[in-house]
Amino acid sequence: MTQPVKDEDQHDADFEKVSSEQKSLTFSLSYSLVEKAVKIIIVVAILVCISVYIGKRMNEGVGLFHKSVKIAVLNPSALNEQYLKAHNGKGEGYLPYIRKLMALYRARDFLVLDMNYVITRPSTVNEVAYIDESEVENELTEYGIDPKYFEGKQ
Repeated sequence: MTQPVKDEDQHDADFEKVSSEQKSLTFSLSYSLVEKAVKIIIVVAILVCISVYIGKRMNEGVGLFHKSVKIAVLNPSALNEQYLKAHNGKGEGYLPYIRKLMALYRARDFLVLDMNYVITRPSTVNEVAYIDESEVENELTEYGIDPKYFEGKQ
């Protein structure tokens, strides 16, 4: 009698057939993948260029101020002492002098802050120093400002 064929035997036979066949594997790259990669590279390059441009413009000062702000701190009591020393204790022309000095700092593009309202002062911030009155007037005239304008105000 013949024995019935088992399923396992059939699978073994199929496996032997597959191993005897030669299969060639090829690797192909689809065009959609290449197109996506090129698009991503272009977008990244554009973003890098934009960020470099913005970074360079920020270094030039495109922010709130186009130039860096120069700041000076006014210590009224120290300036008054220096003025009194220079004028032998006579403080008669102090207010016109302060007006001229502040006009000079304004012409130099300084932001002047009162020391009484400043909590800390970095080392890069200048303190308003006493400048001889004739030098203040000469510099004001160089900027085209009439120093006599500040003498009559009370």
